[in-house]
Amino acid sequence: MARRINATGTVVALTYPGYGQRPEVRVTVESKAGVIDLIFQSRRNIRALDIGQNIAFAGAVVDVHGTPAIYNPKYHINKGEHD
Repeated sequence: MARRINATGTVVALTYPGYGQRPEVRVTVESKAGVIDLIFQSRRNIRALDIGQNIAFAGAVVDVHGTPAIYNPKYHINKGEHD
């Protein structure tokens, strides 16, 4: 069963879909709880996010190949907290 979380963390990686792959952007975030992948389905890019940004995010955590992930999370960028 998925558990819902509200957390903050720093973007450490952005993975965009390659040619012929399903449209899905993966944003890897490091938080106090550990590393989590935010997966945005039906997206080819997310221009607002960049590595080093501090973001707040919320959603239901599921296990994807051994890594915690949230599909289509709610998020916002914490202004003034870009490392």
